Amino acid sequence: MISVVIPVKDGGDDLARCLAGIASQRVDEEVEVVVVDSGSSDDSVERARAAGAVVEEIDPAEFGHGRTRNLGVGLARGDLVVFTSQDAVADDAHWLASLAEAARSDPQVAGVYGRQLPQHDARPPERFFLEFMYGPEPRVQRLGDGEEVTFETTLFSNVNAAIPRWALERFPFRDDLTMSEDQEWSRRALRAGFSLVYEPKAAVRHSHAYTIRSAFRRFFPAAVSV
Repeated sequence: MISVVIPVKDGGDDLARCLAGIASQRVDEEVEVVVVDSGSSDDSVERARAAGAVVEEIDPAEFGHGRTRNLGVGLARGDLVVFTSQDAVADDAHWLASLAEAARSDPQVAGVYGRQLPQHDARPPERFFLEFMYGPEPRVQRLGDGEEVTFETTLFSNVNAAIPRWALERFPFRDDLTMSEDQEWSRRALRAGFSLVYEPKAAVRHSHAYTIRSAFRRFFPAAVSV
């Protein structure tokens, strides 16, 4: 079984598109959706339940990027856990199948992350940064003997990722970080000798209206956090 975990707050129409994209997937196994909602004031909880999702409601003060995802993992039943965001939408009907195939391709694979494509109306700065970070070529990231971690080797994003349950049990997300919990997770998995796979065929549409200045503020802290 594949479990898709989504942290949500006031997801609105973005969440509706995200859930519709998951429902449209062509995959030969059961899929469940787990939503952890941190105090939405809109109809996100109702939308999620109407779509058949398991919904856990928490107080906004309890939210944390790592903590909330760990909670979702605890509620999930699947042997493979997929993480996405409420404003990310599968680009085609094979997104989940592509993530799952890559995640199960080798027992040394601790996690897979997929491509993030800009929304069709995205501005040039966002298109540039997404192409730079999530290009069209697949790759395997691992550490050689004595090799130090770098931004390139630890790059990982739970906007669009799949992690086997065994890897989450061995390496749960840290619950005391304000951001970059996914790259901190990837660093521990790599240092333990496991590999990460980037699979661009597993793509979602996910972008924000960044300027050059705001994109730098968004991505630079993640780069230096390794």
